[in-house]
Amino acid sequence: MAGSDGSFHAKCTADIKVMHESIGAVVMKMQDLTDRGIYILCEDVPMPSVGSIVQVQIQGMAEEAPIVDMEVITIEPDRIGLRFVNP
Repeated sequence: MAGSDGSFHAKCTADIKVMHESIGAVVMKMQDLTDRGIYILCEDVPMPSVGSIVQVQIQGMAEEAPIVDMEVITIEPDRIGLRFVNP
């Protein structure tokens, strides 16, 4: 689905592994996907601070998904916003 600015946005769920030295590897649920990033649900999970780079991998695929670098851009009580980091 395209947003008013032409960007892609989809409400979808998937298991996402988030990896960072401060939290290890934690599997959470993705809530939203856009062409700029994702929101994941993270109730009761301490997360790295805004500006931190984390590694993210979709779980449950037929083949192992690639690991992608993402930046923490927002932390809310029940979810966290991550932005794709351009290589």
